[in-house]
Amino acid sequence: MSYYLHLHLNGIHYSVTLTEIDHPMHCMYLAEFDDEYENIFYSDPRTGKWIEQDIGFTALAAMICEKLEKLGAPTRLPAKNIVWHHQYDKGKWLHFGYSPGFTNNDLTYEIYASNHRFMFNLIKRAGDDWQIAELPGSSWNYNEGYAESILYVIGQLYQNSI
Repeated sequence: MSYYLHLHLNGIHYSVTLTEIDHPMHCMYLAEFDDEYENIFYSDPRTGKWIEQDIGFTALAAMICEKLEKLGAPTRLPAKNIVWHHQYDKGKWLHFGYSPGFTNNDLTYEIYASNHRFMFNLIKRAGDDWQIAELPGSSWNYNEGYAESILYVIGQLYQNSI
């Protein structure tokens, strides 16, 4: 579904085309503005507030959410309990969120990037095996080394919990 909207923010008029992006974990839209700015806007899975990708909780994101709500478009999914992890690792910060739960009797950690966007699931298999599972439609390109660092941290958290 697409919408063409007019917004007024800080005394400036914007025209924007919003195109829904089908995503399994977020309400998400590509916003293309008449001044050629474009970005992805989506719901935060923990709070339901809207995020301007890689910028954060902006007034523009909140306004887009408000306009979509007035049109009856979905803007929130059920809230998730996300724990944020921060640590300095190998000369740089490792920052991600995780939400543990069960899927088909398997312990599953939903993993979120620092911008609150879903990346992948980590699934605990029999023994010490872990599987990274991407969800169809989530379309997130992540660095393999970043994923391995997250897997290590989640594995340590798991070991400390048993």
